[in-house]
Amino acid sequence: MLEPTLIEAPDSIYANRRCFPRRTPRGTATIIADDKPGTAPVDITLRNLSQGGAGFISTQQLSVGQRIKIILRGLALTRPLTIVAEVRWVGCDRAHGIYRVGCAWVERLSYAHIILFV
Repeated sequence: MLEPTLIEAPDSIYANRRCFPRRTPRGTATIIADDKPGTAPVDITLRNLSQGGAGFISTQQLSVGQRIKIILRGLALTRPLTIVAEVRWVGCDRAHGIYRVGCAWVERLSYAHIILFV
């Protein structure tokens, strides 16, 4: 009987599986839970931004799979851009009461939108 063997691939193959490069954003942002209209917006600190999603730090606890609205205010914009996203992962820093969050846009952003914020 043959036993399964694990074939290991070089680390470089899996080093970065992202479709779009992450960029350091400029400007400010807030979030609102998409499933709870009427809730107060919460300020977030954007860590990275791409055409596929964003990473940020928040004081509000979010759940994986939760839909949120991210309101982006860029330096080159006259009015904010509101984008619906789905939370993909959440990391908690209990000592400081903050959450690191990664989310994916429900509808992909264009490069023209991204350059308004970087």
